[in-house]
Amino acid sequence: MAEDPENEAKLREIPASEILKKIENGDDVKYDCVYVIGNLDLSKINTPRDKNNKMKVESEIKISESTIDGKINLEDILFNKAIEFQASKFTKNVSFNNSKFYKKASFCGAEFDGEAYFSKTNFNGSASFLDAKFGDKTNFEKAEFSEDATFRDAKFDGTTYFSKAKFNKHADFLEAVFDGYIYFDEATFSGVADFNGAEFGGQAYFRGAKFNNHADFKGAEFSKRTTFMNSEFKQRLILSSADFNRLYIRWEQINNDHLEYDVATYLSLVNSLKDIGFFEDADSCYYRYRTIRRKKHLEGIKTKLFDYIAWLAYGYGIRPRNPLILSLGLFLISIFIFVAGFGLQEPLGSIINATYLSVFVFTSSPKTDPLTGIYAFWGIIERIVGWLLMASFLVVLAKKTVR
Repeated sequence: MAEDPENEAKLREIPASEILKKIENGDDVKYDCVYVIGNLDLSKINTPRDKNNKMKVESEIKISESTIDGKINLEDILFNKAIEFQASKFTKNVSFNNSKFYKKASFCGAEFDGEAYFSKTNFNGSASFLDAKFGDKTNFEKAEFSEDATFRDAKFDGTTYFSKAKFNKHADFLEAVFDGYIYFDEATFSGVADFNGAEFGGQAYFRGAKFNNHADFKGAEFSKRTTFMNSEFKQRLILSSADFNRLYIRWEQINNDHLEYDVATYLSLVNSLKDIGFFEDADSCYYRYRTIRRKKHLEGIKTKLFDYIAWLAYGYGIRPRNPLILSLGLFLISIFIFVAGFGLQEPLGSIINATYLSVFVFTSSPKTDPLTGIYAFWGIIERIVGWLLMASFLVVLAKKTVR
């Protein structure tokens, strides 16, 4: 970890110009427990450049457990060797915009008191920000991580941007903490996106993000609005034990048998969709949940029987067409039975009369029922079941109409 203020006075002081001179000469830069005074601005030195006029740095840079008290300008640089700032503290703004790391870049345990800029930065080697702490603003817009990107246990205090960033392999944000707004809009995750146990204290935006592998948000905490609108999930979306209030997502985005859940999370998702006005999505989500529950989790003949009745009769309270279809089926069966005309006081002799009789039985009082014998028994069945189906239809219709 970086030194605290009481220990900074004990660090050996060196001028930033000493480091710049070594880089200009192509010498390796290796310091432990130093206090760097001045700005590290590589635009002030002369080093070889590539055909695109980008500065090439051949020095290996390792500055650990140190404090750099000055601005860091390392923009448009090609770093051909490893760069490490482990457990070091940056007191001013840091910029690596448009730079390229061909080897590993390690900022494990680093503290960025000022703003940190890594926009359009290309990490060809592994990139590790394990347990790093970022200040007011952090920008990784359009950054590309060719190897594993590690932000495990990192803490972002201010607004953070990963918009249009590309994670070509494992993106590790396990138990990371985002206290401010966080933007992953149109980011691409080709490997596993691991946000297991992450905490989102501010609003989180994943609009248009592409998850080509598993998106793991197990145990994540979303304190405020979170949106995944227009995002793509090609593998599993893991929301088990996740805690969220308003999750903006359409059911069609995740209705692909890849949603991993627990009961509490599934029901929270239903309530969240209702709260933001996505009623049809909430109904579809709830229907899917009850269907999976019936198939995989219910035990006992009696329990399953009642659940099947609820599914068939009124679609778990969200399918008004179910009682209508069943009523139509009951009506047609009654016509088929009555058209025979046996057991009636006056034989019908036609489908029209049988249809009339079926409507009459369905809507009239038992006292006016003209049926006798076994047909009277069927008339009772049609009347009772018909009334139950109509009541189910009205209840479901009212539920869907009055939100």
